[in-house]
Amino acid sequence: MKHRLPVGEEEPWPGEPLEEYRQHTRHVFTKKVKEYALRQFLDLDGKVLRFFCVWDDRQVPYGERRPYVCFHNPCCP
Repeated sequence: MKHRLPVGEEEPWPGEPLEEYRQHTRHVFTKKVKEYALRQFLDLDGKVLRFFCVWDDRQVPYGERRPYVCFHNPCCP
């Protein structure tokens, strides 16, 4: 003999709070990051960083120490 217990109405699944937070932050931060990246690109356009470097290869036979100048354009990754 089976016992039938009264069961309430079916309820919807609760929302996933982490997924809702991710959707919210994705919408908010994406726009700000794109605006900042564009502003940074425009601000750094035409600027070049210059580094004085040394290639030290004296551990090998006939190795030498060679000076270099390295140029980097900061607006382009």
